[in-house]
Amino acid sequence: MFARYARDTHGIDVINAPWQAVDLPDGQFDLITSNHVIEHLRAPVDAIGAMARWLAPGGALFLSVPDMRPNDRPAFERFHFAHVHGFVPATLQAAA
Repeated sequence: MFARYARDTHGIDVINAPWQAVDLPDGQFDLITSNHVIEHLRAPVDAIGAMARWLAPGGALFLSVPDMRPNDRPAFERFHFAHVHGFVPATLQAAA
């Protein structure tokens, strides 16, 4: 629905497919963003590697994930059943 809207209304080229199914040439993008996505993936390191390959030289990859460091929030507010992985800054950096 949103992809069709972006295509039809704004003429944006939208690919609506799993990252493993797209055939993008290396060095295609100046910027790739991933906001609260990789914690849901079974192979986040592989996905990050693919995104890195798709970046043009000097390109930037912006990754955002929930911060799983200990905090005052109760567990039921921090953990979500759909999150396969939990990241803290050090583990996200290691994954990248």
